[in-house]
Amino acid sequence: MKVFNLYGKIIKRNIISVVAYIVAFIVITLLFVGNQGSSSPNFQNQQIPITLVNHDESVLIDGLIEYLNQYVIYRDVEDNDLLDALYYREIYAVITIPHGFTTDWQQEGNIQITREAIPDAEYILINVESAINRYLNMATMYQTNLPDWTLDDIVNQITIDLTQEAIANRTIVTDNVLENATYYFNYLSYVLFAIILSIVGIVSLRLKKLDIKRRMLLSPYSQRRTNLEVMLGHGILAIGLVIIMGFLSILFYPSIAFSRQWILFIANCLCLSFAILSISYTIGLLVKGESALPAIANVVSLGTSFLTGVFVPQFLLGDGVLAIAHGLPNYYFVSNNLRISQLQSITWETTKSIILYMGIQLLFGCVFMVMALFISRAKNREEA
Repeated sequence: MKVFNLYGKIIKRNIISVVAYIVAFIVITLLFVGNQGSSSPNFQNQQIPITLVNHDESVLIDGLIEYLNQYVIYRDVEDNDLLDALYYREIYAVITIPHGFTTDWQQEGNIQITREAIPDAEYILINVESAINRYLNMATMYQTNLPDWTLDDIVNQITIDLTQEAIANRTIVTDNVLENATYYFNYLSYVLFAIILSIVGIVSLRLKKLDIKRRMLLSPYSQRRTNLEVMLGHGILAIGLVIIMGFLSILFYPSIAFSRQWILFIANCLCLSFAILSISYTIGLLVKGESALPAIANVVSLGTSFLTGVFVPQFLLGDGVLAIAHGLPNYYFVSNNLRISQLQSITWETTKSIILYMGIQLLFGCVFMVMALFISRAKNREEA
């Protein structure tokens, strides 16, 4: 196991970099956990903060706005700040009533109210959407069956009908722990990429040195055994990092420890680690000097994180950025974390998309591993 021991020595010499990444990640996570407040699941009456953009002044819209007071909290946000308000969860949705809505409704019955919501919180808006549909459906019913009624008559009758309903506030379970754990595992993508790429790149460069290659050729070690021990070292590095970070997640979020979601989070991390290993091995074969490796590691780890939604939620990214992100394994990793956090039960229907995205990450790993083999053979032929 001489090659494997050499791998261990290389890691020991670069352990400071590994520890620095892990410590920085822990500090950021501690700050994040400290700011999240009480994270225990709790029940609350749900009144959703939203911004209403109203371009149509009419009695019908005034009545609808008044009725929605039971379900929403209206917050005024400037048009330029709407995306920021959604990102920081100051509001959960932007509901827009277009110009001429009432006229279109009276003439054609078209409903053109649009909304933009936080993707991972759309289920919270079910009550609001039901209230809007209920109000407009009643208005349509009165207009169709009582054509002589004015708009004021219709709105007054709807108000009377709705006040006679039993008003119930929808209650939901808000589990901030699971939501924050999702961000934890998203950020873990950056840490895994930075550490694995740095270590695997250094190992590849050291083993490519001419004097080391000559010693290996003169030793009784076969090339096959050498490659197996190197891959064993890579695998232990990746799995070890996932295990360390997995147990750290238990310290920060003990309520999800060994739950179904936690197990899926870890499985998702393992799939990404395989893809990162393959990409790192390929880059290590292409890089010529150790001085360039830190810069490459930073550019690749940070660049892929910004493009795929690790630091900025995917719903805020533009179509062009997302098109590029689909060509990176991190995109499927982050998307999977969101899906896992929303799981209510484990069935084939609820997990098939998660399994598919795990498979895509593994496929990325296989593709880059094949590329690495071709590059390695080409370089060996050149050196021969």
